[in-house]
Amino acid sequence: AIFPEWISSRSLLMSIMAALVIAVMSDFWGQDSDRLPALFLTQSVLYFIMGFCLWGFSNLHPLSILLNLIFAPLIGAVIFPLSLLVVLIPPLAIVFDLMMNTFTWLLQKSSAVLGNPGEVAPLSPLPQWILFFGLLISSYFYLVAKKRRKAQDA
Repeated sequence: AIFPEWISSRSLLMSIMAALVIAVMSDFWGQDSDRLPALFLTQSVLYFIMGFCLWGFSNLHPLSILLNLIFAPLIGAVIFPLSLLVVLIPPLAIVFDLMMNTFTWLLQKSSAVLGNPGEVAPLSPLPQWILFFGLLISSYFYLVAKKRRKAQDA
């Protein structure tokens, strides 16, 4: 409310859409959410939903689903913890820089394979927010209905 620019923040919208998709998909899969088919389907849904936010900014190649499955664990399990360790142990910056340069190189090579984004105008924030609230409302009703079925079965 203090900074009304948040309404047009693509980063905020992408973050909350990703969080919503991941939360709903993990609830949908339950304990099987760490299996490869579940991960692939979750990444596919995420790819489709993020396509609305990334339209005109990024290449929306379907191979990016596979790249997300490969790079996301690398970032979460290695690069991010190492970045925190660099704060505590500054000499590790050499290792972190090497990893980031390697990661940048890999992304550049993958963009050469996937191609560059086309000359398409990005979507305005309004349809994206409408999509988000539509997803939020439908997710809410899905999760409420699922919990009611569980309660009736018990």
